[in-house]
Amino acid sequence: MRKAKAVKRKGGEKMSSKIDFKVDMLKDVKTVYKELKSEQKKKMGLVMRDCRRDIPATVAKAVSKRYNLKISEMKPPAVKVNVDKNGNKYKSKKAVEVRVDGEDLDSMAIVYRGRRLTVQRFNMNPKKPVGFTGRPGHRKRAKKDIQATVLRGKRSSVKMNGHRTFIANVRGVTQAVHAKEGDRKIDFIAKTLSVPIMVDNKEVRKDINKGINETVSKSLKRRYKN
Repeated sequence: MRKAKAVKRKGGEKMSSKIDFKVDMLKDVKTVYKELKSEQKKKMGLVMRDCRRDIPATVAKAVSKRYNLKISEMKPPAVKVNVDKNGNKYKSKKAVEVRVDGEDLDSMAIVYRGRRLTVQRFNMNPKKPVGFTGRPGHRKRAKKDIQATVLRGKRSSVKMNGHRTFIANVRGVTQAVHAKEGDRKIDFIAKTLSVPIMVDNKEVRKDINKGINETVSKSLKRRYKN
């Protein structure tokens, strides 16, 4: 598994992370595969199809176990269809783009590409500017620190680059922002982690590798019943 690396893109910095399959039984599979009849070898294509379909969900479950992000946000396709309260459909981007590469278990890998996620995705509170502070004639908008649940089950104040975060109206839009104390320019959108960074977490990696092996083993047993 390769560590997430940043790639500059228009509209922000997009990160990528590649997960190379580490199949424990790969050597045994290769040995048995050589002895199979040609028609039996064709079943390996079905195993690959199973892996392409199931392993992105396996990785998503490993990430969602540690981070407060829905599994559906990390599975292909990269765009989802939503329905508003009036029944109108609209499309929106998911948390990450997922691509499965490779033609066999030796070369198969999953590539994740995505930007750092905004605080709003993680049960942010407050959701709008709160009250005012100061004596009459000298009142100014209060800055209540944002809290969010990025790590599952762990709610905490959100800081970015060591700076506190709060809600403000930025060019007419309510945004989660961060700024230095006393800084009048409030236009830094507060963001958290990207999915490629989450995928590279050590504990998540362990669960991913375990899940990949279980998924491959299940498929092999299903396709090669003997």
